[in-house]
Amino acid sequence: YKAMLFYLEEQPQLINELLKGLTNKIDFSKTVSVMRKTGYLPIITPWLKSVQTQNNASTNEAINQIYLENEDYESLRESVTAYENFDQLALAQQTERHKIVEFRRISAFLYRKHQNCLLYTSDAADDLLCVDLGGRRIIKKKKQ
Repeated sequence: YKAMLFYLEEQPQLINELLKGLTNKIDFSKTVSVMRKTGYLPIITPWLKSVQTQNNASTNEAINQIYLENEDYESLRESVTAYENFDQLALAQQTERHKIVEFRRISAFLYRKHQNCLLYTSDAADDLLCVDLGGRRIIKKKKQ
């Protein structure tokens, strides 16, 4: 992990090659944690994509966050559909009030997956508990 920090200081453009070479020897969660702390997580996006097939929660959450920050809803949709090992409800909450409707659709998809919502077509729903999807609203069930 010290090598990652060294590469970030000296040759940041080569960090992905370093990580690809060390993929079988490093802990993905710790790698993501170290990169988050440095603030350079987006630099390792190519490596994150290459190891996402391992379906590790930390890598999935990191790459989904990058897609959300870059407003890349197509890649985010592919990621949440193909890889399920991440905090799906947290991502649904982050995307439910996004200005881009495609992110709100991803939120609705995640809520439906967890059966944590009801679909209504009425506009009479309480705005604090719903997600607007262009005329349709997703109403989150209240915890009992």
